[in-house]
Amino acid sequence: MKKQQTYLLTFLLAALTILFFAGCNYNRNNTSITTSDGDTYYQFKAKFNKRKTERVRLCIDKNLMGYSSTSFSNNNVRRTITLEDDTKFYIQSSPGSIKIKFNKQENNENSISKIKDLCEDIKQTIQ
Repeated sequence: MKKQQTYLLTFLLAALTILFFAGCNYNRNNTSITTSDGDTYYQFKAKFNKRKTERVRLCIDKNLMGYSSTSFSNNNVRRTITLEDDTKFYIQSSPGSIKIKFNKQENNENSISKIKDLCEDIKQTIQ
């Protein structure tokens, strides 16, 4: 009888340990990426682990280096950016979330390519 209680107690302790660690990891790697590429607009949205926010910020700075004097050191951004080459886009970001909206009619082919490359790099960074 005592042996059964020992096994039962060991099993319950192991089950509680597994549930505890599973609960701690819940939603840790929940990543959502949506890209919309229409005739007029290109839009990129992503939700990701907040711990990757700094890597995303560095990715944006790296991609826009030489085109903008703006640094994305503040993780809460909500504004339209115009780069030195006249590329214009809207960016909204907060820890664990980013949205980039780009009007194709206001920009040239090089700008479209630059923003798509930036979004692809962000996607690779958060996956």
